Amino acid sequence: MESSKIVLKVTVIIHFILIVCFFVLHCITIGQDMLFIGIYQPIGDATYEVPKQPNTVKNVYRFSLGICILNLIIKPVTAFLMYKVWQERRGKPVQLPCNIPWIVASAPTIKRKKRSSNSSEADSEMETDLVAGIITILTDQLKGVLIEQLRDW
Repeated sequence: MESSKIVLKVTVIIHFILIVCFFVLHCITIGQDMLFIGIYQPIGDATYEVPKQPNTVKNVYRFSLGICILNLIIKPVTAFLMYKVWQERRGKPVQLPCNIPWIVASAPTIKRKKRSSNSSEADSEMETDLVAGIITILTDQLKGVLIEQLRDW
């Protein structure tokens, strides 16, 4: 039972670290994309937008530049959504000044019912035992796979 709690805590910590790392790297790539488009777009324009180049080469260059700009437009939106996920996992949902239902809606909260009888208490204990059993089985299988991989290595 204790090992399943430890595994659950470790999993939560790993997911939190992954979200933070992905968010930080995503924000860095926004600046990197702006820098690269600013540097390489004039070079590409001078190279490909000349009368000697065939139209297919020009079209490929224009399509690539358009996709790069579209990606740069979409990245801040995805960065905001990742920031929202990060804040919700920390327990601090993002408060927006505008009302956009699909963004403002927070994760569903679990409402705990008051235990009024022994049967509901037994049901909740059975559910927690089931979840703990599933986690234990999965961790045992993961341990087995890791041990086999280490032996083969």
